[in-house]
Amino acid sequence: MVRDEHHTDRPAIRSIVTFLDGSAEDDAVLEWAFDEANRRDAALVLTTAYRTGFDLLQKHSVLLEHDRRMQAVLDRYVLARGPRYPHVQVRTVTAFNTFLGYLADRAAFTQLAVISAQKTSEISQLFGASGAVALSHSDFSLLVVR
Repeated sequence: MVRDEHHTDRPAIRSIVTFLDGSAEDDAVLEWAFDEANRRDAALVLTTAYRTGFDLLQKHSVLLEHDRRMQAVLDRYVLARGPRYPHVQVRTVTAFNTFLGYLADRAAFTQLAVISAQKTSEISQLFGASGAVALSHSDFSLLVVR
């Protein structure tokens, strides 16, 4: 649970955000995320967040190709699971950011974040010093899937 004592106005509609990277661990994360979205009657955001080396910043085509590939992966996830959860509204996002950065920017609109236990780097960021600062005014739960 990521909470602070400042309970500012929160939007009435808050999403469930998942971190995915196209790996085998995504299946379990997706099952939990879709189940929670269905149970909570919440929108589901399937996201991949990534950073690349500085040299890739100069190559716009490399970033576009990565976005295209990851968007295709996310779209396949929606097509595979969407029919089982017809009432779940799903949005896909490819973000050039860290997962922590993505969550920090959208903390007010997030009720639950779902991530694989195998994503130790992202989990360390969430619970480290940078996470404490970035998420200091957040109020969402974190589900770590094994």
